[in-house]
Amino acid sequence: MPVEKTPAIWCNVGVSISDSDVAALARAAVDRIDPDLDVRIEPADPVDPYRWESGAWTVHAGSASSYIVASMTSEEALDKLVRDLTPGR
Repeated sequence: MPVEKTPAIWCNVGVSISDSDVAALARAAVDRIDPDLDVRIEPADPVDPYRWESGAWTVHAGSASSYIVASMTSEEALDKLVRDLTPGR
């Protein structure tokens, strides 16, 4: 008898981006600005970034930072990262 597959439910709100997506998007954004900048990512909740329904992270590059939430699309997150992390903006 085949086993029924049920989808995993990770949180109460839809999640468009994950931890690994944030890391890749942050690196892509910083590479557009200054490839030599280091990127540091902090989850909004250091124990579980999805604890409060939708994951959230603060991305740091140089002296700039950007707050990203999991409900954003990849395009929205990348646009926000580039905008927030570009010096002088």
